[in-house]
Amino acid sequence: MTLPLVDAANVLRAVGLDVLELPGWKTQGETDGGFNPHGIILHHDAMGLGNLNVPNYMHQNGVNGAQFWVGKDGRWVCIAAGRKWQAGTGGPWRGIPQDSGNKFTCGVETDHTVGQIWTTAQVAAIDLGCQALVHHYEWDVARYCCGHKEYAPTRKIDPENFDLNAWRSIISKPIQPIIKPPEDDVTAADLQAIKNMIEHAVDEIRTQTSEGNSIANVMAHLKTLQDDVTDIKAKLAAS
Repeated sequence: MTLPLVDAANVLRAVGLDVLELPGWKTQGETDGGFNPHGIILHHDAMGLGNLNVPNYMHQNGVNGAQFWVGKDGRWVCIAAGRKWQAGTGGPWRGIPQDSGNKFTCGVETDHTVGQIWTTAQVAAIDLGCQALVHHYEWDVARYCCGHKEYAPTRKIDPENFDLNAWRSIISKPIQPIIKPPEDDVTAADLQAIKNMIEHAVDEIRTQTSEGNSIANVMAHLKTLQDDVTDIKAKLAAS
């Protein structure tokens, strides 16, 4: 059986994120219920260790975990493509029925605990990765994306000190394509002309120097060369 999130690593890489796939993650998942994700529950792991011990532990079946983990450096780790015990009891929250977070959402754990600073790289990666996932899978952010503390407010505080309304606003927006600047339209003939000019100028400077011309004359010749290069750049830019 193909699990719902098997293409998630490619989705995340497509927007430029650094992604680590744990061995066997595409077939990993609990079998105690269904998994039909419509959104995301965002967590912090309450450890903040700065290493892969947490996602490696969560990768096992039979333990509390999540489908993804985001490090302080912004790296996403793919833990499981199937159901994980990440939500627990809670809800209902908007579109998520009571005690059904494990079925209707995927969990994004983060390398963070109470009192730690959210790094710029981590927050940017959380936003961009969640944004990529919700748009690829066409999830309803307003109804199915929340923090664990929103889904289970009487027992959870994660993600601590994280603006979930701002997060939802960001990930709801379409991803802006990366626009590359146009390449310079320089022909082989243009490059050869520049090469010839520079070689000629170098020969002229060597001649003037060997003939004992003053430094002032040599500098004047260099100034002429600089003006010629500026003219060529202007012509290339206008072409």
